[in-house]
Order: sequence, then structure tokens, then C-alpha cells
Amino acid sequence: MSEYRAFNNISSYWMEGKGSDSDIVISSRVRLARNSPEYPFPDHMTLQQERDFLNRVQAIPKTKAGNHLEDLEFIDLSLIPKEEKMVLVEKHQISPQLALSQGATGILINAAETLSVMINEEDHIRIQSIYPGLSVDQCWEKAAAADEMISRYVPPAFSPKWGYLTSCPTNTGTGMRASVMLHLPALVYTKQAKNTLDSLGKYGFTCRGLYGEGTDGKGNLFQISNQITMGLSEQEIIEGLNGIVGEIVAKEREMRKRLLERDRIFLEDRVFRAEAVLKNARLLDSNEGFTLLSALRLGSDLKLVQGYSAKEFNQLLLLMQPVILEKMNRKKLTRNEMMKCRADLIRNKLTGGDRL
Repeated sequence: MSEYRAFNNISSYWMEGKGSDSDIVISSRVRLARNSPEYPFPDHMTLQQERDFLNRVQAIPKTKAGNHLEDLEFIDLSLIPKEEKMVLVEKHQISPQLALSQGATGILINAAETLSVMINEEDHIRIQSIYPGLSVDQCWEKAAAADEMISRYVPPAFSPKWGYLTSCPTNTGTGMRASVMLHLPALVYTKQAKNTLDSLGKYGFTCRGLYGEGTDGKGNLFQISNQITMGLSEQEIIEGLNGIVGEIVAKEREMRKRLLERDRIFLEDRVFRAEAVLKNARLLDSNEGFTLLSALRLGSDLKLVQGYSAKEFNQLLLLMQPVILEKMNRKKLTRNEMMKCRADLIRNKLTGGDRL
């Protein structure tokens, strides 16, 4: 087992279920892509260049007294087994791409896991800040402070004409991706989700999966992020995202109210069935678990069922993942073993045998 806290502590602050509109908005995130002009982009770096750059970032002071930001922990990911790195993927601290990389990679991370800095991913440096609820401005403040600190030690490649230069041209400009993770079961149940989310493109936004670009959505969870990074300021991107998310949140609330008023029996049936299965199932696969937890969370948010917290639901979404279940059991699990462990875990949490 890794000695690092980030691999062994299941919780991250973004799971707390706090913040604005936290009944619908799970978390907010801002990511900044930066590159050093002294090295090729990561796709063209040699292993030695990767190691040199990793060492350069590792030399940044880790204490608040030294960096004037906050205490940070450096982890050399090339020394960590893939199974351990996948824990950080599930906690949304690193990307699947970084976890699967065979090169010299690393991460700087703070204790609350509201700040993480990926090293030698698609770009040399990717600074990420994540907080619970609708908190894009807070994420930007944290990421910008980290960017300023890191740039004192690793100046970024910047063009007066094009902005920050990035490995992928679509990130050039601000280098910013701001995103918000939303729980939208009522829009899905009323078949409004597709039209709502498909229209985002004309406003410069897109809908991504649970773990970002190239991944699938689960459990009625959707990640909304900006598509345009050039020609807009960081504040304009944030204001635009806050505006579009506000509209989606309002639509979700409207559909929740409509379900309660016009189709309450359908809603209650779905919620109570989910609660019954989750509290009694002996085998549970991942997709079913996500679907049932989504329904139960909606019921909890609408006060149809009592005794659950947003934090519990957020943590269960992490705990039920295969990599976490295997870590907890300290062995590889067969498919049936995995389904049994998942069902046992959720049943125990929801029935009070092991409350979070």
C-alpha cells in the first residue's frame, strides 16, 4: 500500500456536498494547461527530458513558507503501480491518460485535494482546482494562485498573439477548461436532457463524461465545460459557464417540481424501488449501482426519503468503483466477487451498519 495520503484517504473536499446549488451541482473544476518553452511538447519528449522536467517541478518548494501558497506533496507517479494511480482517477485528481502513462510523470497535491498539478500529461503542467457545489470562481482563484507560484520557477510558453501555447490547439489561448458536474435525473426522466445538452455547442460549451473528454456519463451525471479557450478572457469563460449552468439548474428544478406535481406516483415508485434494491441486493454491477444511487439521491433531495446526505452519495460513487473495491479487499476480484462486494458495501452504508 502506498505511503501517500492521497491514495489511502477515500474522501476529498469536493465530495462534501457543500456549496451553492449542491443538490444539483456536485462539483466545479478549473484546469489550466501550461508548457515550458525549453522542452518539446510531451508527445515529443524523450524519457530523459521527461525526467529532467519532472525533477525541475519537484524542486519547487513544497511548504507554504517556501512557496507562499500552501503545503504541497510531490508524488512521482512513475514509481506507483497503475492500480494505485487509478484511485486518483476515481477521485478526479488525475486523468486516465496520466494514470496509464509509462513515462516520467508526477503530481503536486494539497491535503484537502482542492489543488492538484499534473506533470507530463498532454501538457507539461496541468493545474487543477476542484471544489464542491457551484464554485467556479473559487476554483479559478485557487488555480490562478498556483499558476502564479509555479510560473516563478517554471515560466510558461506564451505568445502575445496566441496566448498560452498548448499541445492541443483547442486549448491555446487561456489554456483554461472550466467545468461543472451536474446531477440531472429529472431532465433525463422527462426526456429533456438530450435537447438541453445538445444545444450547448452554439453557446461555446460541451457536455462530457464523468471523467472528462472521451468518457461516458453514468448515473445521470453530466460534466459541462467550455469549448473555446482563445479570444475570451478567463473571467468571460467563467461568467459564461456560470450563466449556462444556472439555466440548466433552473430547468432541472422545474422538471423536479413537475414530476412531484404531475407524476408523483412514477417518481415515488422509482425512488422507493431504488432504496429497496440498494438496501437488499446481494449482487450489484456498476451501471445499476450508479442508476439506483441517482434515483435515491433525487428522492433524498426532494425529501421523499430521509436519513441520507449528499456527502454519502458522493463518497459511494467513489467507493463502488472496481479499483477502490479491490484496494479495500487487497486482492483482485472476479466479476461476481466485485458485484457482491459492491452490494455489501452499499447495503451496509445505507442501512447504518457503516455510515460515512
